[in-house]
Parts: sequence; C-alpha cells; structure tokens
Amino acid sequence: GNSIATDANGNVFVAGTTNGLLGNASTGGSDFFVAKYSGNLGLQFVQQLGATGSTTLGSAVTTNVSGNVYV
Repeated sequence: GNSIATDANGNVFVAGTTNGLLGNASTGGSDFFVAKYSGNLGLQFVQQLGATGSTTLGSAVTTNVSGNVYV
C-alpha cells in the first residue's frame, strides 16, 4: 500500500493502487483500493474502485476522531 492509518479502536487502514483484482472487478488500467484490518490484522473489508480506461491512484488514507476514513 501507499499509505497506512489507524483509528481510535486500533483498526488499520491501507490505501494503494493495484493492477489486479482485490475486491471488485478491475476496470482496466490501475485502480485504487482501501482495506480495513482489525487490530489483530484480520481483514475486515477491501474496496477497489476505478474508472474504465484510466489510472486511478490511492495515494493516502487518514482517519478522524469521529471514525471517518478519508482516501
């Protein structure tokens, strides 16, 4: 991943770029993804998003005190 953040509950969020399949079907080119892991590093979810025929980058992830996640 390109960026890692944690929240107040100890969850870990990873954002990055992939050329393959992680969560959803690849749109071709590069897609961005965000993944959430529990404090003991069990995968909670992964979301992959992109636009057909273009490169979509996930360069940073952060959280706030309300538990929101921003990519």
